[in-house]
Amino acid sequence: MNDEIQQVNGVSKATNKETQRLSNKLADATKAMVKKNWKTIYVKAVPTGDKAAVRFYYVDTRGQVHNGQVIRNTGLSKGKYMTGSLRQAEALQELVNHLERTGQEVPSSIDIIITQGGYRSKTIFNYDEDTSNLPEYQQQYEQQNFPTMK
Repeated sequence: MNDEIQQVNGVSKATNKETQRLSNKLADATKAMVKKNWKTIYVKAVPTGDKAAVRFYYVDTRGQVHNGQVIRNTGLSKGKYMTGSLRQAEALQELVNHLERTGQEVPSSIDIIITQGGYRSKTIFNYDEDTSNLPEYQQQYEQQNFPTMK
């Protein structure tokens, strides 16, 4: 089940606006790590339990998908990678804390899509997924969404 933030979810507009701001913070931390030639960035955040993880992928201007976790990736800024990873984790924790504080259900995963043209981002909360085996979950996600990934 997916629930986009803009959709009415039983909380105030101000709460939804803050949720969007915190999601954008996670997107911005990720965007800073990719130095050039990207068309779309996909962030997959799994905030459940103590296994919280953020992975990202990007499509370059030639249409090739890259795994953002591969540090030798020439499209990543190595200097910003470590800082960005820390900021991703902090932004995810801040978002989860906000959701809990406002009485919202914490999603099993969060998808954020950032397109370079206009810097539009789309955030989708996914619920009721089995993320108990996180490496398997991430591998399945990659196989389904990025079968041609480098």
